Amino acid sequence: MPTARKPARKRQPWQPNQQQARNGYSAIFQIPPAWWTSTDSPLTERERSNRRHIVRSHAKTIWATSKKQRQAWHVERFVLIITVSPPRTITNPTRIFPAKAAETCKPIIDAGTDAKLWDDDDSKHRYATTFIAVPPVHEQYWTLTVYVLPIPSHTPRWEIRHLSSSIRSAWKASYEKTPPAWYAGYNAGFTIPKRLWLTSNITDSDLHNMHHAQQVAWGSGRAHGERERIRQQLQANTYQQWKRQYHLWSNRFTLEIGVSYPPAVGDADPDNAAETVNTVLQAGTQAGAWDAITAANCKAVTFYRQANNMTPGIHKLNITVTPIPDTCTASSLWVNAIRRAWRMHDERSSQ
Repeated sequence: MPTARKPARKRQPWQPNQQQARNGYSAIFQIPPAWWTSTDSPLTERERSNRRHIVRSHAKTIWATSKKQRQAWHVERFVLIITVSPPRTITNPTRIFPAKAAETCKPIIDAGTDAKLWDDDDSKHRYATTFIAVPPVHEQYWTLTVYVLPIPSHTPRWEIRHLSSSIRSAWKASYEKTPPAWYAGYNAGFTIPKRLWLTSNITDSDLHNMHHAQQVAWGSGRAHGERERIRQQLQANTYQQWKRQYHLWSNRFTLEIGVSYPPAVGDADPDNAAETVNTVLQAGTQAGAWDAITAANCKAVTFYRQANNMTPGIHKLNITVTPIPDTCTASSLWVNAIRRAWRMHDERSSQ
């Protein structure tokens, strides 16, 4: 009788050692201007969709290649730090605002899910996403470097408070004579109704059909301009909210954006709301919270999720403005915060 063939053993995917795994990995994406989309780019929904498709396909190839070469691997719970480098053709690169790159970064992150680098890119897995502007490195292309940094998946988990502790430590170690009295930062809160909530998942036709009885089809072009109309209303609304709360001035700070969704919302990606957040920040410029919201003064923008609020149809934003000393960079604050979280995790685990 012929011998029965044993079933083939399933090959396990390669995994790095513990130290390498905790250090994370990165990938570089060079995006030509024809593919680039900002959160306020005046594109039709069809143009926006086409650019996303192109960037996602491009990014999927880069992620897959990195994974094959053992330069990227599956992670459970993580944060993303994305550095945004404009082309040298940009006249004044310090005038850009890194969080506007969220629209181009969305398909890159989605491509990481396609490549099975993470189970999902929602807030259960991707705890936070930070955008940092860096100087130009390419003559014509935008350069996005995506750093994937694992954080503890089990108690004690990494939380946004670890970043605040890292900033306080930076002030204590700085050589500046006197830190500002509010070096721990201040909070500004905003309540935004559903009709003014803009996310990367909402199309122009979705917005039109939400506000008008006469429905239009996606891609027809009849809803073009709806997004800009809602942005103007949102800026006017949140300008009034800025005026009702205090704000303190700094020429070098970070922003931590906590997003609270209505009660029924389950999985969500907070940085999908970058279009709403950037509009609220622009209203802050109008209200005098800062001279301008650019890379010259804002050194990092972090999106993370807060607990759902209890009011149906209402989204809430909690914006923490934290001054940082000249002696440190935004990226070093993140690295130190994550290292501290792993130390706390190991100490707790060994008890």
